[in-house]
Amino acid sequence: MIKAKIYNQNNEKIIQRIEFRKLNIPPFLMIDIEMIKKKLENQKRLAYAISSEEIKNTQKKFVRFNRTLKFYYSAMSINDSATAFILLTSAIESLFNIKNGTKCPTCEIIRYDVTKTVSEYGGKILNDTYGTIINNFKRLYKLRLDYIHGIKDVDITYEDEVELREYVRKIVLIYSFIIHLNPSFNDDKNVVNAINSGNLYDEKMMLFIELFVKDI
Repeated sequence: MIKAKIYNQNNEKIIQRIEFRKLNIPPFLMIDIEMIKKKLENQKRLAYAISSEEIKNTQKKFVRFNRTLKFYYSAMSINDSATAFILLTSAIESLFNIKNGTKCPTCEIIRYDVTKTVSEYGGKILNDTYGTIINNFKRLYKLRLDYIHGIKDVDITYEDEVELREYVRKIVLIYSFIIHLNPSFNDDKNVVNAINSGNLYDEKMMLFIELFVKDI
């Protein structure tokens, strides 16, 4: 909050203005200082690989990717793990076209097959050869579903947030890597087709991606 007062020559106050500025860091009043440090470090870590200029360049061509980046960075600015967790799930969903909706018999809201789609794509882009990542995504999405539907005794912890954030970080970096590697790509459909092709992880690409994701 910025408070400004302006006085005339007779020392009479003529203007008082208060402005609120949103800072892209967790609130200063958080008790857990180590959590603040970790979140700021994660912000910087991803920024090394994905610059503000790149975010600007993806706005028109790669709309889904650009939205994912916004959700991801917004999650970094939230001190509540449950809220950050929901933003991280939204970040992944923004990348992929979720189809095949069915109406919930209880609340009558159209529920799309988010868990299946996100889990499968997450497994593909992260080279999940043993199905471990797919199962983890299903578990994390069930936690999300139970939480937002108000199931009792369900809570999202900081550890849950950290686990999902690491998956999202890798997905974002690999997605960005595919865009860089294919300058002829014009939109997100090209990237998704590359992921679906099954040729993403040949021996050479696997080495590049593993080094890229590990070091950043």
